[in-house]
Amino acid sequence: MVLRAIRDGSLITGVEVEHDGGAREIIKLSKGGSLVLAAGSHSTPRVLFNSGIGPAKQIEIVASGTTNIQLPPKEQWIDLPVGENLKDHGIATVTFTTKEELIALPKTAWTDPDQETVNLFAQGSGLMAQAGQRLNFWTSVNTTDGATRHIQGTVRADSNNTIGVKVYLTHGTTSTGTVEIIPSGATNMTKNPLMHTEGDKEALTTFVDQLLQWAREPNSILTVPENATAEALVAAIGGGSHYLGTTQMGTANDGKSVVDPDTKVWGTDNLFVVDASMHPEVPTGNTQAPIMVAAAYAAKRILDLGLGLGC
Repeated sequence: MVLRAIRDGSLITGVEVEHDGGAREIIKLSKGGSLVLAAGSHSTPRVLFNSGIGPAKQIEIVASGTTNIQLPPKEQWIDLPVGENLKDHGIATVTFTTKEELIALPKTAWTDPDQETVNLFAQGSGLMAQAGQRLNFWTSVNTTDGATRHIQGTVRADSNNTIGVKVYLTHGTTSTGTVEIIPSGATNMTKNPLMHTEGDKEALTTFVDQLLQWAREPNSILTVPENATAEALVAAIGGGSHYLGTTQMGTANDGKSVVDPDTKVWGTDNLFVVDASMHPEVPTGNTQAPIMVAAAYAAKRILDLGLGLGC
């Protein structure tokens, strides 16, 4: 496990790791090398806090904690909003009952597939090559704060005569959370990133209410309980656990970002972040593919700097 970057001021000279047995080792970077972090939106902040990078409050927790981390001198700490700006897409679930019979596949169709399904899968086809969601859709909502917030929906047959729709609030969400470190060295999500702003609540509630209205039309093939409300469904929101933003990218070292457009940590010469934590906004769809594309492009930008990769 990576514990921290070894720093000499702004220069990263190595990385400290802890092996399975608890022994620690410092691996030195080659001359002119760089350190690239890709530990994720919760663990990359831990490595940075342990390296003396982040809010002073977080670094002081490391200093007084039980992990025996050797921090750089206090005058070399780098004050950046590490662990802040955590984002995710909130999900409201709407359940409909069909007016006509709908037969859903049993769960055993996936957990104990028949031979035909196995044969089709061997050819990259059939049930096992598909997602459980049978329909996806995208739209957007213009809110009264003048912003546009995007919506993704996934539709599936939950059980016989039952259709479930997951409604995701995606690009344009303005709610943020926080990841902080504790004395034992773990990072915790101390503030969840979902539905803190009125604009976010308005966008998701507006679209969920529209779904309910459509289902209640006289010619609809679906029904919903009479007492179902958009407000109640949004209040029961869950998250996608597709976290990003805790070392977010920015164009200026103005206290609002952690890495520059080359993904280099502000105030350092050769420390980079290429995981979801550097991505500043929730995309309109699943977070995975955009992060992979961004990381691939970041690799090109890092190599173009000509600093070299030493670890």
